[in-house]
Amino acid sequence: MLLNRDRVFPNVVRDILVWQIIVIILMSAGLLSILLGIPGTFIILGTALCYSVFTHFDIITIRLLLWLLGIAITGEIIESFLGLFAARKFGASRLALFTALIGSIAGAAVGSVVLPLVGTVAGAVIGAFLGTFLPELALKKGMRKSVSAGMGAFVGRTSAVFVKIFLGAIMIVLVILSFWRNGKI
Repeated sequence: MLLNRDRVFPNVVRDILVWQIIVIILMSAGLLSILLGIPGTFIILGTALCYSVFTHFDIITIRLLLWLLGIAITGEIIESFLGLFAARKFGASRLALFTALIGSIAGAAVGSVVLPLVGTVAGAVIGAFLGTFLPELALKKGMRKSVSAGMGAFVGRTSAVFVKIFLGAIMIVLVILSFWRNGKI
């Protein structure tokens, strides 16, 4: 026996579900964009904000948006400092910290051209390593200390990406819980 779809899912509920699925897909794209060095947590926040305005803040509240903003800012701060902290912990000089940032950006750009998506991440990590390793070697700190500083930049950059992905996933879960709590899923 066929069910009458309009009785099971009235148009309004069906439309809300469609929009929520679109929101979740866009937020998932934001989460993946973190791998490319794009501030995906802000893409997630922007998607939630657009949906909130569209639904008059009934489903995703201003309070939740403020929480999402706090998580997004925290993710950016952690990303900025974790790489520097790890490189410094492994013995990098101040010059090497600066060149690691430049190397990470340049590596991501080159990696994107060579192999989109995967190349961006690999390029950023390799660029951070080389951006730390080469100046340390030029400062005559020796191969062992230069490699150690470069590994610090590598570990810091990789860890920062994983932390931001984790925070982005938390943001998405909070939005889905908001959908669930308001009885719209």
